[in-house]
Amino acid sequence: MPKFGIGKLVLFLGGLLILSLSACNSVLPVPVPSVTPGPQRQPNVDMKPILRDFLANLPADWNLVSVQSVVAASPFIVDVRQPEDYARGFIAGAINLPLRELARSLSALPGLDQDIVLVDETGHRAAIGMAILQMLGYRKAKTLEGGIRAWQAAKQSVVTAPVPQRPTGQTPVVNAQVQTMLDYYLVHTLPIDWGMMDATALTADQKLSPSSAGEAMPETYDQGASLIIDLDLPAEFEQSSIANFNRALNIPLRQLPDKLDQMPLQETIDWA
Repeated sequence: MPKFGIGKLVLFLGGLLILSLSACNSVLPVPVPSVTPGPQRQPNVDMKPILRDFLANLPADWNLVSVQSVVAASPFIVDVRQPEDYARGFIAGAINLPLRELARSLSALPGLDQDIVLVDETGHRAAIGMAILQMLGYRKAKTLEGGIRAWQAAKQSVVTAPVPQRPTGQTPVVNAQVQTMLDYYLVHTLPIDWGMMDATALTADQKLSPSSAGEAMPETYDQGASLIIDLDLPAEFEQSSIANFNRALNIPLRQLPDKLDQMPLQETIDWA
């Protein structure tokens, strides 16, 4: 498996699929605080065909691009970090377009057939941004492998000025319903912490017991340990430490759209 790890897309793809399924089944997703204004009503769009197409066209390199390739090619660079992080140092020429604003700010990007590289601190948010743009038709959108940290580790400099202005070009013709769905996901569904969890937090999560185990009628039901979806190939999953967790399922990434809707949607139930 590449250093990027296909797991970096699981929270985006899984969250988007669950959002799509809940739209079709009239089940609301768990509310997430919004950072920027956005559509207040969840679009009723089946994203599974879009996701299948995205996964089918993922190349062997997972749309990663190396530091050396970026230096050599000088592509259009979009830094999807928050403004305060961007201000501390960015790749010269990179515009700042925070991830939650990406789907609604297509006029700031070059054409659908142009090379675009998305950047953040480590590659996590940039991978989500790459998937967003790919599903909107930007087939040359890629992720800087390792993010700004890898850039600096390769002895490449960052700057704080001049700050490039966002271009104000023409908005490309894309599927408006898909664009609205992706924007809704970024604004209302993607968690404040970007859905990141380290090994320590995952281990602690897997030790949780459901609230019903300690109280017959708890005021709020907690399912306990979270369900883990490992996206590796079966042989890779069997050799990984994830296989040792009780609530771990192995669903290869390209099978995710067809398998996720077979699982029950876990909800928080208020008994009060």
